[in-house]
Amino acid sequence: MQIIRALAVLVCLFGLFAPGAASAAGASASAFSANFTTDGVNTALDPVNPLGSGPGSTYDKTRKMGAYHKQLILTANGAAQPTLTIDAATGASHVKGAFGVDTTSAEGDGTVSGLNIKLAPYVPPGSDVLPAPYLQIVANQVQETASYNGLFIVPTRTTVSTDGQFNSLTVTGSLVGGKTFKVSGGQKENKVLYQSDTVTITLNRKITTALISCTPKCEFTPYSVSGAGIDVTLNGAKLGDHTVSGDISIAGGSAGLGRGN
Repeated sequence: MQIIRALAVLVCLFGLFAPGAASAAGASASAFSANFTTDGVNTALDPVNPLGSGPGSTYDKTRKMGAYHKQLILTANGAAQPTLTIDAATGASHVKGAFGVDTTSAEGDGTVSGLNIKLAPYVPPGSDVLPAPYLQIVANQVQETASYNGLFIVPTRTTVSTDGQFNSLTVTGSLVGGKTFKVSGGQKENKVLYQSDTVTITLNRKITTALISCTPKCEFTPYSVSGAGIDVTLNGAKLGDHTVSGDISIAGGSAGLGRGN
């Protein structure tokens, strides 16, 4: 069964790159998203300010958002429930694509300004108690761009990339060992800012999906790319008496074949 499924995927992917297929590339972007499993309870924050290219081969769209505030309590069980609080002053999602005689290109950009994200114990309204955060991320601006440039005649020359730009980013909290990290400017792809057994924080995170064909020479053909300005992955992290796994994605973009919804 697994072999049949694998062959089916390869056939579908071959269709994307087969001569004459000429599929247009799509793109999408968002401000942030999150998902968690806390003591067996699942919670999620759907992508905020999402934008997709939709149908069509040539497009240039922007979706802006104003001030944003969200408090997500990760579990209703036990004391000091871990809570994700997100505040942002503004944000923008942008997608752009072009389609030529033998080329297709796409770009997805996510931007967030005036960002303050805090993972900390829940504080009831009106309380004067402000517990120290497990994790706090503050930035003047975070921007991520995912780009795809495809060539129909020679698919293996297709290129994908991500670009992450940061203005006065500060990361601190007990989850990063009580340290304080400060970052400004561009960062290389998949720059690990902090890593432990339970926490990984990656800047300009890049994930590429591709077709690998061997006939008999093995060739790598990218068909899409997704990026996140900041990606926080939790793997059984202890937040007080609670165990949390999940992911926080800040400033996301994707581009390539099969993207754009």
